[in-house]
Amino acid sequence: MQDENAVSQSDSMNRTLRDLADKLRSRGVHDAASWFTDAQIDTMYNAGHNLYQQSKYEKALQIFSALYSFRPKDERLVLAMAISNKVLKRHAVALALFREIEATTLEKTKVALHIAECLMHCDQKEEASAVLESLLAMPESSEADKLAKSKARHWIALMAGGQ
Repeated sequence: MQDENAVSQSDSMNRTLRDLADKLRSRGVHDAASWFTDAQIDTMYNAGHNLYQQSKYEKALQIFSALYSFRPKDERLVLAMAISNKVLKRHAVALALFREIEATTLEKTKVALHIAECLMHCDQKEEASAVLESLLAMPESSEADKLAKSKARHWIALMAGGQ
């Protein structure tokens, strides 16, 4: 019952966001970034994140995509859309989104790993290897970086036929 309620709320939120955007644009209000407060965006993002955690990836993606139309420079929305698309096996779309934040993200090893994975799924193994090699050259500043480098070494070995 709770899952059905979350999906119903997601559908309602998406309709409301789209209707609001259409109304505001029709009235000449084009600065979408100012339509919602940060707290309101956070609340809606959390609803999408909750749906993602419930494996309702399509519904979560709808929320993240709707929010992106209001905050196109919000990196976490781009990352959430990219990861959702990757889980939905839309690797080319996910790759484009990961590439959008690649240069500016603070989570460089995490994003590089996602990019390499998408490239492998798109049969671009040479480019995936190059991304993984560049990941190995990045500084390690956290346990997540160490884990990403470990995965990168493993994937390089797999692509080379080592395991």
